[in-house]
Amino acid sequence: MKKLLLALAALTVALGMNAQTPEKGTLMLRPMAGISISTWNYSQELTFGGETVSSLKSNAKAGFTGGAEFGFQALKWLQPSVGLFYQQQGSKFNLTQNGETQDSKENFNYLTVPVLANFYVANGLALKVGVMPGFLLSAKETIGDLTSDINKDLSENFQMQIPVGISYEFCKFIVDARVNIPVTKCTGQTNFDTAFDNLTFAVSLGYNFEF
Repeated sequence: MKKLLLALAALTVALGMNAQTPEKGTLMLRPMAGISISTWNYSQELTFGGETVSSLKSNAKAGFTGGAEFGFQALKWLQPSVGLFYQQQGSKFNLTQNGETQDSKENFNYLTVPVLANFYVANGLALKVGVMPGFLLSAKETIGDLTSDINKDLSENFQMQIPVGISYEFCKFIVDARVNIPVTKCTGQTNFDTAFDNLTFAVSLGYNFEF
């Protein structure tokens, strides 16, 4: 146990020594790739005689996110950045009727443009916030083995999200975690008398090329 604690302490010190905040005036190109987890956060139940006849519930769906960011270290503690990413969003649904459950998956794929302010609060550690417009590339629904396009009238071509996150950089590698908070809806009025939005969590690994 003592050896394990010493090893963890040594790793922490090593990471701290290699943590980096770019020099003021540095330009950065940062390729990044990771996973996105999104949901439409919806549930509905139909009851009859005090018993649930059917229920519909959304669940988180995992997908891919990848792209690149350009950053400029304007001040020691501030780095504005703009990126271009492909990101898979959407949701899973479980429909239960008469004791039987059917699963479906809503796949909404976007080209997103995150514009961020990165605030360095410690060496290599940054908090970030900004805006992220997203442009719909495709919208498909998968039920069982069948995949079909979603009616264009039920999907919005544009959405806006607010990314809030944290990142840590060491040896020019960067680990980034963000929550993308929806501002606009990603669908129009659906058969469930509501419009849905994408609440998304993304974790990525990137590398800083400095100029």
